[in-house]
Amino acid sequence: MDNKIAAPENMADAEHVQEEHYREVAARLRLMADLEPLASVRRHLRWLAKEHDEVANAIRLPEQSAAIEPA
Repeated sequence: MDNKIAAPENMADAEHVQEEHYREVAARLRLMADLEPLASVRRHLRWLAKEHDEVANAIRLPEQSAAIEPA
């Protein structure tokens, strides 16, 4: 049995795989926040989820995210 991960065929596929990864992590972080009893930890988990969503957006729309970043 071979445990290799298939490499994406082109750059667009690789970017899609990266974007999906960040979106999945963000979704998991939001689920963790929903279950977290401590408000400060909840806020931090939601902040981390937001950051992951922003990275995913930057992968999908790199020219737009570069335009909104502070100088």
